[in-house]
Amino acid sequence: MMQIMRLTMMGLMVAVVLWGGLACQNPPERLNAPPQGSSERPHPMQDTFAYMVDNALLEDMSMSAVHFVPHQPDLNALGARRLARYASVLQAYGGKLRYDGMDDPPELAAGRIEQVKTFLLAEGLDADRIEVVQDLASGKGMNATEAILIREAAKFDPTKQGAGQSSGPDLSGILGGGKS
Repeated sequence: MMQIMRLTMMGLMVAVVLWGGLACQNPPERLNAPPQGSSERPHPMQDTFAYMVDNALLEDMSMSAVHFVPHQPDLNALGARRLARYASVLQAYGGKLRYDGMDDPPELAAGRIEQVKTFLLAEGLDADRIEVVQDLASGKGMNATEAILIREAAKFDPTKQGAGQSSGPDLSGILGGGKS
C-alpha cells in the first residue's frame, strides 16, 4: 500500500514538472503594437499603415478641440503628435490646415490657430506653403440644410418638452426616416 502511494506521488511530481516545462514557452513574436515609440519587433504591415494614415491626413487636413488642452490654446500630447505627422506631410505637399473650432470663443480659436502655425514653423515648414484657418474639416461633407437641421436638433434646450429632451425638427424628408 505504501509503495502504491509512493509511486502515485512520484508520478504526480513527474507530471507537474513535465507540465511546467511544457507550459513555459517563449512569448509570441508580436502581440500588439507598443503604445508609443518604436519596437524591436515592428509589425510587418507598419509601413503600409503609415501610408494609409498619411492619405487619411491629406484628405482630412484638420485639427479639432480634442487636440488641445480644454479651454486653453495649448496643444496636448495628441495634438503635438498629429501636428508632427502633419509637418512631414505638409513639408512634401503644402496646403491648408483647418481648425474646426466653430463653437470656440474667437480669442480661443485665434490662440489655437496661432499655436498650430508656431508648431509647424518650428518644424521647419515654409510659411508660404501652408495656411491655417478656422474652418470645417475637408471632405465631401453634407448638404448645408441637413447640417443645420441636425445641429439645431442636437442642441439642448431645457424649456422644451420631455424633461429637457427636445423632440427635434422633422428630418424625415431629408434623412429618409421619421421624426428624430
